[in-house]
Amino acid sequence: MLNSLECPPQAISCAEVLKHRMLGLHQITSVGMTKVTDVWEPKLDVEEDMDRVQVIRRVPNVTITLSLDPLDPQALGYQPPLPESEVTPDTSMDE
Repeated sequence: MLNSLECPPQAISCAEVLKHRMLGLHQITSVGMTKVTDVWEPKLDVEEDMDRVQVIRRVPNVTITLSLDPLDPQALGYQPPLPESEVTPDTSMDE
């Protein structure tokens, strides 16, 4: 799951909900920055000699890998599966 711009907290919350609903999920989390280029073109009905404006900004992102297969426990950001006592399987979809 990759989440960027304004939403890293939502990605983290989603991963936590999944980990508390599925037994045995391994997790690796990494954070970084992504460059986003915003471009504004001048309106046609305004002065013709206006230049296009380009702004490059850096925005945070978070990448969360969840796996039922074991992941590298030495990897930076690794979290082992939660204990069974902390997991409440969601059985609503079994019906």
